[in-house]
Amino acid sequence: MRARPTRANRDATPFVLFDKHSCEACWKCVERCHKRVIGKINLFVHKHAKLKKPEECTGCLKCVKTCPNGAFTPIVQSPRTVSGSGEG
Repeated sequence: MRARPTRANRDATPFVLFDKHSCEACWKCVERCHKRVIGKINLFVHKHAKLKKPEECTGCLKCVKTCPNGAFTPIVQSPRTVSGSGEG
């Protein structure tokens, strides 16, 4: 069972959490993201994906479905959050 990402090692969009320590730099998520939300950190000894435009994420979850290492976790939103009404 994989530990949940902590605040110190994650990035997030409104739809997904990203744990860079689970990323093995296969770049499959970068290729699948049609909005180019995900980029690369590709240094000699430091490689992982990075959320470079998290505000442009549309919530398609292709990154979640594509990542073989579980570095992306969907954020479950309540119906209230999704509808935007904010009233009970």
